Amino acid sequence: MLPFLRLSSDVRDVVYLNWVVDLDKVKHLVPEGVTVMTFNGKTLLSVLTYRHGHFGPSLLGPLRRLFPSPLQSNWRLYVDAISGQEVQGTVLFLKNIMNSKLFVCGTRLASDSMLTHYADSFTHETNNGQVYTAIAPAGGSSPDLVSLLHRAPEIAIPASVLDHFGTRDQALAYLCLQHSAITDVPDAGCLCQAEIDLPIGLDTLVGLQVDELKSAWLGEVIEGAPVFAFSVPEVGFEVISERLMAG
Repeated sequence: MLPFLRLSSDVRDVVYLNWVVDLDKVKHLVPEGVTVMTFNGKTLLSVLTYRHGHFGPSLLGPLRRLFPSPLQSNWRLYVDAISGQEVQGTVLFLKNIMNSKLFVCGTRLASDSMLTHYADSFTHETNNGQVYTAIAPAGGSSPDLVSLLHRAPEIAIPASVLDHFGTRDQALAYLCLQHSAITDVPDAGCLCQAEIDLPIGLDTLVGLQVDELKSAWLGEVIEGAPVFAFSVPEVGFEVISERLMAG
């Protein structure tokens, strides 16, 4: 494994797709020792899709503009505890997908927390208030997703989510403001934890309405599940460090 370098990106067009799913339907995706958030037998599953802005080592400063801006989608659950210890601001990465073979190879060589899948076909476009995303594995190993969304006057958070968190802002803060991401590393027999910085301003969020949505990979997990969506126009993103956690 190569030494880890702090990474930065000027991320834009971030779309959050969020489902209230049955906990029993995602238990098989959760590593031993990890407890995901739950309320009334449900949990939250999110898919974030976005375009990087010159994703590369922070130490390069202005020279980072020489790095490309790939598309990325990460699929996550929200973590309450690890090995019985309560944690905050932590997500469990289920899948990471990119459309750049260079970045996929780079993350597999230099990172344990971003075991990235390559999507041979990956579209993420915004136009006149609409957002279209299509991820197809083709010859790659990524899961699939098609979504068509349009701008909405507000974020339609399901009543069950509001009841659990108490207020709209508390619910959105829980979804957006994380400082840690964990990934199962089967070959090492442990988890990897990455420290991240994603300072999203809740006042910048834009509501989205779902017009079309399908994913064979998610399949029964999201079937009939309440879904809500919103976007973040732009935000700075950093991967600060990562470490393997003792098994």
